[in-house]
Amino acid sequence: MAFRIVLSYGNFNDLIIGLLILQRPAMKVFKRIRFITILLGVPFILAFVKSDITAVRINELSDRLKEWVDTLHPQKIYLHLDKRTYFSHENIWFKAYLLNGTNLKPDTMSQHVYVELVNPFQQIIQTIRIKLKDGEGDGFFFLKDTVPEGPYEIRAYTNWMKNFGSEYFFNTTISIYNSYDKYLITRKDAKKNRKRVFERHKKELQFFTKFFPEGGQMLLGYDSKIAFKSSNIFGAGIESEGVIKDKDKNEIVRFKTMHNGMGYFILKPEKDKTYTAYITYQNGKVEKVALPPAATNTIGMRLTQDQESFYLNIFSNKMPSSDRPANEIIILGQTREKVYYASSVNLLDGEQLVKVPKSVFPSGIVQFTLINNRLLPIAERLAFVNHNNIIRLSIDGTRSQDSIHLDIDAPDMENGRVGLSAAVLYGLDQKTLTSANIVSQLLLTSDLPGYIQDPNYYFLNNTDSIRKNLDLLMLTNGWKRFLWQDVVGKNYPALSYNFEHGVTVSGKITREIFEFPYRNANVSLFIENTYNDEFHTVSGRRGNFMFENLNYPDTINVRIVVRKPGGGKNLLITLDQNEPEKLEDYSGKYFLTTHSEMDIKAYRKRQNELARLAMDKREKELDSIFSQSIHGRPDNVLWGKDIPPGYSNLLSAMQGRIPGVNISGNRIIIRGINTIYGSTDPLVLVDDIPTDVSVLSTIPPQDVDRVEILKGASSSMYGSRGGNGVIAVYTKHGYYINHGVLTFSMLGYQRKKNFSPLPQDNLNELIKNKDLPVTIYWAPDLVVTGQKDAHIMFPYKEDTDKLVVIVEGTDYNGTPAYSLITLK
Repeated sequence: MAFRIVLSYGNFNDLIIGLLILQRPAMKVFKRIRFITILLGVPFILAFVKSDITAVRINELSDRLKEWVDTLHPQKIYLHLDKRTYFSHENIWFKAYLLNGTNLKPDTMSQHVYVELVNPFQQIIQTIRIKLKDGEGDGFFFLKDTVPEGPYEIRAYTNWMKNFGSEYFFNTTISIYNSYDKYLITRKDAKKNRKRVFERHKKELQFFTKFFPEGGQMLLGYDSKIAFKSSNIFGAGIESEGVIKDKDKNEIVRFKTMHNGMGYFILKPEKDKTYTAYITYQNGKVEKVALPPAATNTIGMRLTQDQESFYLNIFSNKMPSSDRPANEIIILGQTREKVYYASSVNLLDGEQLVKVPKSVFPSGIVQFTLINNRLLPIAERLAFVNHNNIIRLSIDGTRSQDSIHLDIDAPDMENGRVGLSAAVLYGLDQKTLTSANIVSQLLLTSDLPGYIQDPNYYFLNNTDSIRKNLDLLMLTNGWKRFLWQDVVGKNYPALSYNFEHGVTVSGKITREIFEFPYRNANVSLFIENTYNDEFHTVSGRRGNFMFENLNYPDTINVRIVVRKPGGGKNLLITLDQNEPEKLEDYSGKYFLTTHSEMDIKAYRKRQNELARLAMDKREKELDSIFSQSIHGRPDNVLWGKDIPPGYSNLLSAMQGRIPGVNISGNRIIIRGINTIYGSTDPLVLVDDIPTDVSVLSTIPPQDVDRVEILKGASSSMYGSRGGNGVIAVYTKHGYYINHGVLTFSMLGYQRKKNFSPLPQDNLNELIKNKDLPVTIYWAPDLVVTGQKDAHIMFPYKEDTDKLVVIVEGTDYNGTPAYSLITLK
């Protein structure tokens, strides 16, 4: 019945039979081997398979994972920014790379990406849409002179990636400085900023430590490797040391951090004992943390490694079963949702050691999972493989009169194509050095949750110390791409967002009364501006309609007209809301301009006088405006002119912009208001006409003059109807319903802009004022093949010893390219 197979692995295309011990006729066993390898269909080692049923289970697990990948089609995005520190009146240049999340090849399922700039106050201040070709596209953000200083976030995603949450987006933080900001900021705002920075600094000093038993849990009676990480509330590692004591206060083991707040110790839990960690932080604070209880009747693992192999020690403290297959444990090793190693061990004797060559895996994170005979994961361990097989680039520079010429080549590449982007900088900031590059992003940070500190450090070289610190990172961070129990149980996330091959406009047609869906309505979309294009469709059974694959640049005016089959107009049009995804909190330092040079006495006196006159004028204007409304002056006002472009409807534009107003979907709650009826919905008025809150999602923000908020005594004039507060919307034209017509601004593709080098005088002034680094040249569209290199040329007169060249990219086989050199 049983047979034993040991298969060794030569390369990713061939499986070579190393040893075969037969208990069946040779032809039948060969057919069985062929059956197993064909069904798995992936490069792997199948070792020590002890029964037919185990082979079937391995096959089923592999099939389930392949089905998971085929259904969810994971994607990864990387943005190559020209640098990480910017100044007002500069452009943020970037190149976007969209890749298949499994093989890292260029992804063409989505034809564009969204890129957002988020300010220090957690507000999305600009969203652009970048058109892709073969998974590549480039764009920019322009920073005005009035941009506030601080840490900003840039994040990028596709519509499809929104199915899985913002933690799968690309995001990075940059620093923006404004040398003019101290002349623009008022004393009051400077005081507010000082308060924000102080509050942020207090949070940075909130330290805590988490413990991570190897494999997921400590096993009673076995030496357990316990990793830990000490960090502040934003994920930055901090130094600490401590001691483990049992319940009788006996000291068991001491520990201290080794790298970026991480470390480990060995503990052998004993029966009927509990353990507590006493941690002392760098500021002298002491914290007490109870370790999780040791597990019994289960299975664990320990992993060690050398340069060539992993060594998995599988052990159990449970009684062996009389059913031999029940003692067999499946070991799966996968990288980027593809199984590269599969084997099984029998724990009848309680412990087994398995050697796994690193050569079977591609570079990246390996997830080893132990799975029992019920196909449930019982232990997991992350490890990292670094074959150091990135595309090597050669950069040669020459000077010709007042210009620099650079030739970029991939000397080891015989054929194929590499798409590259290159930034030439004068000076280099620490943030550019330590932030993720395309190698660390694709192989490391995109597969780990949370904040990864200094990711580039782990790819400086492949020394023992870096490997040990990288293994600490594997022990203290979880795998975020999927859970095996979800794969086995086919628990797929809801797929509410589609792949986009062009700009999409979609929505719903309803009747004016009761808002019942209206089917078979004639829906026409008109592209205005200079295009005058039109498109037509019919609403579906639920009143839904969609226009796909639109291809227009910039933000353009769009008009939708809907008519009943008989020509009637009394229908409502609601556009699908493109709600902003959850914003992740910033990590690291937080800064803002906290002083103002306006505070000299004479200047302040003059400014106060001007401000008083302006205030008097503005107060008169407001009195005139609010006197026209029946309720007088409101508690808060959101002016239409203050709403940034890019929002399709008023409801989404209001989110986070009005103090005391919380918006979730089509639900609005005004804080501080109580109702006697049990409802929390405020009274909504549009041009003084009561309406439903859902109507706000049909109003284009560019048609809004202002939104007034009334609460408390201000809303009392509306009686019980205003008990939950009042939202009063006033449109620019004094009406909001144009039956069967909706006009709005559609976000098209950003127009491509070529980089213009700075004149030498401007460059010298920046260097003199130490506003560094400065982008000397940006080239996003470079291509290198086996027969042709890439060439760039830019004007430059000074010495080159401060010039740094950063080149990033990827080829069609999913191999990243990266190089950073200083010109001499």
